Amino acid sequence: MGARAHRSAIGLALALGIGGCFQDEGPKQASSSTAPATTESGDPTSASASASTTDDATTEPATASTTSDATSDATDTTTGGPSQVRTCPNVAELVLCYEFEEGWTEGYLHDSSATAHHGLMNAVTRVPGHAGSAAALTGESSVYAPYDEQVFQRFNDGFTIAAWINPAAGMLSGTRGIIERDGHVILALNGLGDTYKVLCDSAQAGFPLSSATQLAPDVWNHVACVYDGSAYSLWINGEMESQYSASIAVLSDDPLYLGNDGPVTGPSTAMVGMVDEIQLWEIPLKDAALCTAAGIESCGVS
Repeated sequence: MGARAHRSAIGLALALGIGGCFQDEGPKQASSSTAPATTESGDPTSASASASTTDDATTEPATASTTSDATSDATDTTTGGPSQVRTCPNVAELVLCYEFEEGWTEGYLHDSSATAHHGLMNAVTRVPGHAGSAAALTGESSVYAPYDEQVFQRFNDGFTIAAWINPAAGMLSGTRGIIERDGHVILALNGLGDTYKVLCDSAQAGFPLSSATQLAPDVWNHVACVYDGSAYSLWINGEMESQYSASIAVLSDDPLYLGNDGPVTGPSTAMVGMVDEIQLWEIPLKDAALCTAAGIESCGVS
């Protein structure tokens, strides 16, 4: 399917409330209706310095259709597991936040930020994650949010894209997408067999940033790409790994892909493993602010 046909299919699916088939037997979580507040301290993450838990009922998008198709290969393994955990700070600068705590019954990629820019998930398994639930991905998984000009134009002057990742051993070869918009930004890993490096890239950057650190599979790590309007930097667990001068603008009208390299996705570019707490900010977060947003209690400052 071409990129434009794929985008049309996404829009139609969202309009009709069509998603993947999921079984969600875990506890539900409440969506916050409080308007986001911009802090005066210069650290927007200070509005929510730590994760919170809740067992309240969830209100899902009105267009969602519930299904419990027994033939689905997407399952919920969190039954009887940890309480649902909120990690999204309630601040205006956080544009998109995917915690993987909600939307499983309907196959929705639930955006817990005030933007409420939901997407679709298919062939994804809900598992205990870094905080609360996470999404376990395979080469057949499909996770994306549709293009919205008003949403993606907010990243023009600077951004932070970040996630907790836990790649599976035995699946580390080549470039594997984590967060990607074709022609705009790429957060990915480069598999080296037994280890992997983290990549930050853009069609306009010229060449990718690559981490000096090689990370082991089956371990949670926080990874981020940060653009401040003049420089592009790569961060692992709150510490800057590399940086270069760059000018990055929002190009294309492609969706946001998670766990793969769009717009043409497939097993060879899929990140096989777990992802959690994906955040996209309209500002560059660095040092302590990035640590706070990631929920890292202590980390080095570059």
